[in-house]
Amino acid sequence: MDDTARTWFSAQCSQSAVDEAWLCITPNQRLALFLGRDWASCQSQDVWQPMAIKPFTQFVHKLWQDYSLVLAEQQQATPLLLSPAQIHQFWAKLTASPAVDQAIEADQLAREWGLQQEPGFCNDHQLQQKQWQQQYAQAKLSNSWVDFIDVLERLSQIEAVTLLLEQQQLPIKILLYGFVEYGPLQQAFFNSLQQCGVLLRRGFDAPAELSSIKNLPIKTPQLLAWPDLYAELYGAAQWAKTTWQNLSQQMNAQQQRDSALFAGPRVAVIVPNLAQHQAVVKAIFTEVFQWQDDLQSQPLAWTMSAGQALIEYPLLGVLVDCFYLCFDTLELADFE
Repeated sequence: MDDTARTWFSAQCSQSAVDEAWLCITPNQRLALFLGRDWASCQSQDVWQPMAIKPFTQFVHKLWQDYSLVLAEQQQATPLLLSPAQIHQFWAKLTASPAVDQAIEADQLAREWGLQQEPGFCNDHQLQQKQWQQQYAQAKLSNSWVDFIDVLERLSQIEAVTLLLEQQQLPIKILLYGFVEYGPLQQAFFNSLQQCGVLLRRGFDAPAELSSIKNLPIKTPQLLAWPDLYAELYGAAQWAKTTWQNLSQQMNAQQQRDSALFAGPRVAVIVPNLAQHQAVVKAIFTEVFQWQDDLQSQPLAWTMSAGQALIEYPLLGVLVDCFYLCFDTLELADFE
């Protein structure tokens, strides 16, 4: 992010923090924590107004709670919102398949994007998925259940937004930041907010808005092909290092001193199923970023968002073995 973008976003953060009517919404919790931490780190006072910021999912859940309370005061009942664990348990019993996570994701994507397939054009797997979806929908209807997508559809109705505004349960100024794209349900939800008078200000997430910022270049995504996972990870690591070095050279000393909100350029590499490839990713990025460097004296220039499993730590592994010794009977020869 260049100096113009930093200045713009810093101004938006300042306004949203000073004006309590503003609320900043991010697409995920990680970005919300990152922005809140950086906002706090650039404060010079002992006490300051925290930035009002929420992930989109948390924002919708809070609105549903407020909406349910308002209807309860009017002697009206609302369906029970299922948690992700409850949804997973229901689908596990429904499918009796190890691919339960894929089935849940397929159902959510199909409903969120309004994807419909005629039975005559479906294969056996798709027909089975459609049958599960119908059973899931019928179970929700019979038990008065809803999931996150149902809640978003309900809150996208003008009547629901109007009721929340009348009860002062909805912010009248919202700053959207970090959204790469908006799904149809998200777009319908935000359109309903705007129609009811909520002021929406979008961040750097749309080409039209990017072009309105002076000297902020718009880059077209590039699609590259690699023969295998290792070659792709090497290419990603080399791209990240080159991009980070180029951005660092473009920032002069004054910009680096003034950039209190963002301490230098940051480059992100998204690795699908990162938890399964942590060892490979760590080895490749260490080799590319710190080749011929002293690994003991030089701090790592990168971090991974996925942590190591607790059982893989040696000390905890020994502790688990000790627990086994408490319940299992071992022969003396085996123990030695």
